[in-house]
Amino acid sequence: MNSVEVKTRVADLETKYETTKKEKEIQKLTFESQLKDANLAEARNAQIALATGAASIILILVVFFTARYKKEKAEREAQVLQVEALQKRFMELHSSPSELSVELDMETLNKKLHTPLTEREFDTLKHCVAGKTNSEIAKQLFITVSTVKFHLRNAYSKLGVSNRKEAFQFMLKSV
Repeated sequence: MNSVEVKTRVADLETKYETTKKEKEIQKLTFESQLKDANLAEARNAQIALATGAASIILILVVFFTARYKKEKAEREAQVLQVEALQKRFMELHSSPSELSVELDMETLNKKLHTPLTEREFDTLKHCVAGKTNSEIAKQLFITVSTVKFHLRNAYSKLGVSNRKEAFQFMLKSV
């Protein structure tokens, strides 16, 4: 072999080597690009999953708070209805003492008691059960508020009650 052939052969080998080297470099860059694309796709998928999860949580919270709001609104409406019913019942009860006071009879009431009421205690109690205040009772009976309180305390004691409400309930049972 002569030197020209050797040089040609060396040049061919160098070209092959450089070509192979360049192909390997291209292959390496292709793999890196694919890996980068795969990582970007994975990151995008993670972001989508995160966004989907966040949207799901927000949706659940919206549903929860909407249900809670509706429940509280229903409870408030129920409370309003209860208050209205109680007000109506109060008005019925409040109007009935005046009717009851007309029907009260001192003799009938005293027969049910161990210690009978005096006429003044009965009158004071009758006005009290009719829903009048101590001041109103005092003006009607021409006595002081202290005297009204005194008569009511004595009447409550004889009836075995401690306040107007219990006295009213006692009277309802007695009639």
